[in-house]
Amino acid sequence: GAEIGSTESSSYSDVGLSASSSYAYSLAAYDAAGNYSSQSAFVSATTAPEVDSDNLPDEWEIQYFGGINAVNGAEAEDFDGDGSSNYDEWLAGTDPSNANDFPVVTPPVTDGLLSSTEWQNLSIELQAGQFSAEYDVVPNVSNMNGTTGLSFGNAATYNNLAVIVGFSDAGQLNARNGDVYTADTVVPYSAGTSYHFRIVGDIPAHTYSVYVTEGAGAEIQLANNYAFRSSQAAVSSLDTLAVVAVTGSHTVSNFTISASVALDTIAPSVPVGLSASAVSTTQINLTWTASSDAVGVAGYKIYREGVEIGSTDTSSYSDVGLSASSSYVYSLAAYDAAGNYSSQSTAVSATTAPEVDADNLPDDWEIQYFGDINAVNGAEAEDFDGDGISNYDEWLAGTDPSDATDLLELRPVVGVAWTSVRDRSYEIDYSDNNWKTFITSETLLGGGGPMVWIDPSDGTLIHKRQYRVQVVAQ
Repeated sequence: GAEIGSTESSSYSDVGLSASSSYAYSLAAYDAAGNYSSQSAFVSATTAPEVDSDNLPDEWEIQYFGGINAVNGAEAEDFDGDGSSNYDEWLAGTDPSNANDFPVVTPPVTDGLLSSTEWQNLSIELQAGQFSAEYDVVPNVSNMNGTTGLSFGNAATYNNLAVIVGFSDAGQLNARNGDVYTADTVVPYSAGTSYHFRIVGDIPAHTYSVYVTEGAGAEIQLANNYAFRSSQAAVSSLDTLAVVAVTGSHTVSNFTISASVALDTIAPSVPVGLSASAVSTTQINLTWTASSDAVGVAGYKIYREGVEIGSTDTSSYSDVGLSASSSYVYSLAAYDAAGNYSSQSTAVSATTAPEVDADNLPDDWEIQYFGDINAVNGAEAEDFDGDGISNYDEWLAGTDPSDATDLLELRPVVGVAWTSVRDRSYEIDYSDNNWKTFITSETLLGGGGPMVWIDPSDGTLIHKRQYRVQVVAQ
C-alpha cells in the first residue's frame, strides 16, 4: 500500500475520503535509527454513505444550506443566485450562501501577447480582494529587459503597474518589491524556454507572492509577500494585464485569474509550557501546551541547540540517541497548513542520566541486548555474540550484538564503465567460462556521458569473470 502519513501516537485519522468507499490499512513501526518493522495485518473500513445521492458532501450542505434537502440546494442549482452552481462553488471552495463570494475565472488568453517597446494591454476580470493568476512566458532572446504586470486601467508607464514580474538584462528573473527590483531566489532564464508563473495577491494588503516553474521542473518561489510598486500603494482593484520590453521580447499566453478564498497569513501562537526531562542515558522527553491558530495548528518543529531535529503533530516529542551525562537545549515552533510559523518558544534544557558503568556503551542498550550492564563478554571491546565484531562496533553500526548473523559487512563492488552515446541502447554480457556460456544484462539507455553497470553478484567472486559491452541494434 501507499504511505499516507505518520504519527508518534497509537491513533491516526484519515480524512478527505469519499463516501461509501472501502479502504484497507496497515502500518509499520520505526525507531530513530531508521529500523522499520514489517507491516501489520491489513484491516479495512467503509466510509458512511451519503444520505442523498448528489455529489455534494452532506456536512457541506448542512453547513451552508442548513440541511441536505434545502430549496435550491441541489448540485446543479444556485442557492445564493450568483450565477455559479452549488457544485462549482464546492469545487472552488467559495461560500454558496453568499452571492458576493463566487469563483471568477478569466478565460485563458491562448493566442498570446508579444511584448515590444510599445505597451500592450489586455482587459481581465476585475479583482478587488485576494486573487490567484497564472500564465506562461517564453523569452525570445537571452538577456532581454521585459516586464509583465497587473494594473488598474491600461498601463502606459511602469508607475501604472502594481504587480511586476520581469526578465532582467542580467539573465535572471525578478519582481518589484515597493521601490526595488529583487528576488528571493536566483532564477536564471534562457531564450526559447517556457516559464509558468503563478501569482498569489492580496489587493487590500497591497502584497503579492510569485512562483515560477521552468518546463517540467519543480516550482520555485521567486517573491514572498512583496509590496505593490510604491506608486500603486493605494490601488483598490486591478483589471488589466500589461506587457512591455525595452530590449528583446517575450510572449505571454494562457493567462487566467480568479478570486481566491481568504489567505491564511496569521501564524499560530508561540508554544508555551515547554518542559524537558531526561528518562535515560540516551533519551529526553519534551512536552508543552498546544498552540492555537485561526484555522488550525498543523504541527510543531523541534529544535536542539537551534537546529531542527524533527517534527510532530502532537504536544510531545522524544529525542533519542543522545549521549550520557550531556546537557541539551530545546525550543520549538508551531506551524499551520498555510506555512505560517510562530516564533520559537522559550528554550529549556535537560541533562541525560549518567552511565552506571564506565564504558562507552549506553546502559539501556546493554540491558536491552545483554540483560545487564555487567554481563559476561559485554564490555565494549568484547564480542558478546562471537561474530568477530566488538560490542562497541555493533553499537556504532546499529546491529544486534546478541545475534551472530546480524553484523555490518562490507564487500567489494565489481562493475563495468564506458562512455555512452545519447539514446543508444546497451547490454552487458558476462561469462565465467571463457565465453562458452554467458549471461546478458538488462538493456540500458545511454545518456551521452559516462555509464556504469554494477555486477549483480554479492561481491564474493573467487574467479576471473569476463565482460563485454554490446550496442543493441536500433
